[in-house]
Amino acid sequence: MSRGTWVRAVLLTLIAALTSTIAAPSSGKAQDAGPQEGCGPGERTLSQPGDILFPEVGNGGYRSDHTDLHLTYDARRNRFLPGTRAVLHLTATRCLTELSLDFQRGDERPTARSPRLQVTEVTVDGEPAAHRFARPSYPGNPNGPDDPDPRAHQQGQQDPVGGPDDNPLPPACSPSLSARDTRHAGDGKPCPATKLVITPTHPIPGGTTFAVEVGYHGRPGLHSGSNRSRDGWWATRGGGVTNTEPLGSQAWMPLNNHPSAKPTYDVRVRTQRDRTVVANGTRQDMRRHGPDQRFPAGSKTVGWRSTDPVASYLVLVLVGDYTVRRHTVGGVRYRLLQDEHINPHQRRVNARKLARLDDSTRFLQRFSGPFPFSTNGAAVTVPGHDDMEMQTMSVFSEGALDTSTLFHENMHQWWGDAVTQASFDMVWFKEGLATFSELLRYARLDAQHGPGHPAFTRSLRRQFNEVYRAKGRFWTVAPSDPTPWDYFSYPSTYLRPAAMYDALYLILGHDRFSGVLSQIQRDHAGGTITREEWESPFLAQMPTGDCRAVLSDFFDQWIDTAYPRGGGRHRPRLTAPGVAGGGFPAACRP
Repeated sequence: MSRGTWVRAVLLTLIAALTSTIAAPSSGKAQDAGPQEGCGPGERTLSQPGDILFPEVGNGGYRSDHTDLHLTYDARRNRFLPGTRAVLHLTATRCLTELSLDFQRGDERPTARSPRLQVTEVTVDGEPAAHRFARPSYPGNPNGPDDPDPRAHQQGQQDPVGGPDDNPLPPACSPSLSARDTRHAGDGKPCPATKLVITPTHPIPGGTTFAVEVGYHGRPGLHSGSNRSRDGWWATRGGGVTNTEPLGSQAWMPLNNHPSAKPTYDVRVRTQRDRTVVANGTRQDMRRHGPDQRFPAGSKTVGWRSTDPVASYLVLVLVGDYTVRRHTVGGVRYRLLQDEHINPHQRRVNARKLARLDDSTRFLQRFSGPFPFSTNGAAVTVPGHDDMEMQTMSVFSEGALDTSTLFHENMHQWWGDAVTQASFDMVWFKEGLATFSELLRYARLDAQHGPGHPAFTRSLRRQFNEVYRAKGRFWTVAPSDPTPWDYFSYPSTYLRPAAMYDALYLILGHDRFSGVLSQIQRDHAGGTITREEWESPFLAQMPTGDCRAVLSDFFDQWIDTAYPRGGGRHRPRLTAPGVAGGGFPAACRP
């Protein structure tokens, strides 16, 4: 965050605090006086004032506990039929007169892959509730989310939007760009109306558990990202599959679309009888239905349940023509799927690689601790999405996969899935570990030995040195300060953090490094992790306070510092003993 942004964020926070102090009684008085006093609308963002990285998503005033999804899906036409509904079980964290969800009905510049969804009804605890769609406003807006100034609802990739002469306000959303747009083409344009604002008949008292049901139907689709990525519901020849990082879940269902919102899920899909249906967790049941007007050849309803919380971007639904192989290893149940439209030769090649998933799990457990779920799997599909670690089922695109990517996505089951980043700007934390798993795999192949063997350590040193020699723009973006534009930048989001983990492994040694990762899993699996919570167990490994300060500086250099172009002296100076750069005191090695 720049100094100007910080000053503006502080001012906005102070203004908002003063406004709320004047306008609303304290929460204690509200509870004493009855549920309607002190009530107000829930926030329409979970970002902090001054944030410009996806500030449009997330919703406050409640906790997301559980979601029941009931999808009536025509796989042949890729349509959600009437009867499709999402039931969100929530707990009010304070008295609410209204609340919001993230839901993208369509695009203002629609394409053939845009969602075209229609909300038919909304209820709160079974009672009809008023609803409307609104544009997001910037976090900390002292005039509230319905600020009449249209500049408060504009998209941008810089703060302030368009510069101080055009619009002095921070952006309310990250822009959606087409392949033809330049980097700042969206600056100053109105944000899409992606906030489903719900007004119940009566205020909801704080601490109350309640259910919001949203009925909808139409075509699910893709969210267009500011880095021109497309994420959401991908149509396949036999149905569809979700691939939704960072924001695409809202292009096919209403939800609290922030990674820190992790409800459990029950997913029930009614579709053509001959289709395979997979979702997160474990399959519960399957019921067959006779022919009717919607499904002339008959249908079936398949139920899946995830008792483990699922982050917003990891909700899986896969429907299509798949072969399925099942087996159990080490108490973990595996499902391996391939789209039947992949040619037979490629399916045989894929099958040999998919068979290595349980080996990958056993190997990665040596670093991250026990596998965090009871089920695991992989699916090879045919649309053009990115490979993606949907929780308990990694999904690979283009009809093929490679083994390194299999390790990468499987490592995400621990990092990103079980333990999720608390905010978008911590994407480096989980992508770095997933990329580090590729370095670990290569070290095992290179050394023909596992961790603890000198040849394994030498391979990791060689791989670190290769990354450390990078020049040009490699070091110019700080991993902890991504923009929407470079959110999935390979140098700053993936490879630089992976090299940082490589150095950290060499500093701590295998036992201490894997011990820290296992501790983080014990403390945070099923929830989220902040930067402080991530750093703390690593710092605790240092023998003295001075050494903890050195490791803190190490993290700052690797994660928080943007360097000028060129490499050389313009890169982190603290690395690890025995590799390029050096600089880490031998006395501080545990």
